[in-house]
Amino acid sequence: MEYHLQTREVFEPRDLHVILEDPVRCAVRVGVDLGQWGNANVEVVLDAGCPYLKFKLEVSWSGKHKFLKVEFPLTVTAMEAEYEIQAGLVKRPTHFNTSWDSARFEVSGHKWAHLGEPNFGVGVFTKSKYGYSASSNKITISLLRSSTAPDANADIGDHVIEYALFPHVGALYTSAIARHAFDFNHSMTTILLPTSRIDGNLELPVVIDSTDVIVQSVKPSEEGDGIVVRLYEPYGSTVTVPVRVKDGFKLYRTNAVEDVNKMENLELENVLKVKPFEIVTLLCSPHMIG
Repeated sequence: MEYHLQTREVFEPRDLHVILEDPVRCAVRVGVDLGQWGNANVEVVLDAGCPYLKFKLEVSWSGKHKFLKVEFPLTVTAMEAEYEIQAGLVKRPTHFNTSWDSARFEVSGHKWAHLGEPNFGVGVFTKSKYGYSASSNKITISLLRSSTAPDANADIGDHVIEYALFPHVGALYTSAIARHAFDFNHSMTTILLPTSRIDGNLELPVVIDSTDVIVQSVKPSEEGDGIVVRLYEPYGSTVTVPVRVKDGFKLYRTNAVEDVNKMENLELENVLKVKPFEIVTLLCSPHMIG
């Protein structure tokens, strides 16, 4: 048996309290005694209309050479798990049949990891935590590592860590997991503006309304007064995305450096075809280019 499984210790929850209960949000707080390595409190929050269950862990940690993880046992059977990487995903086995599999007991990933069957699955989201593992029907997030080199006191102290659990029906590519994980990591910010700064016309020059792609960035164009939208396909599937352009604007498909000699006019089209894991750059301009 692997060393990290031999030294496993499970901490049981205690002191469960309901801290909020109304039609919009329900929340409970659970205490966890981590023994000689510290203590923790976990807030579990369910918002109305939100497809995932949110967790907020407040932990005071004093362990060294100890790996703190949170594990979710699931009723899911899958030979592989999926992990987000930049503009895509990777798949890794959930078994240890070979020495290669055993060496990959932890996988680096970005905002989400997923374990699923063809008709349902479960994902986990994280903020600023990038280590996951999946074995059999369990999926795990690495929270604190507590190494002693090069920093002798790494991870010692107080931490606030947020993560979420996302069950869904259907396959991975229909679950919109990448969109929900993005939303979890980038909460909407409310800005109050004086009425004198609102002209009543909030229509965007280009609208891409699809869960099949992720709009990663919106910025001014390097030249002229256009708007650049960069998006990608996250699941490994060819998709056709509807695009709406405001009257008076022209839409072009270009490359990452916005080369005017590499622009394709999309004026006569209202759909965008995106290949698996493809990164697409669009330029929306009030002027004709080329």
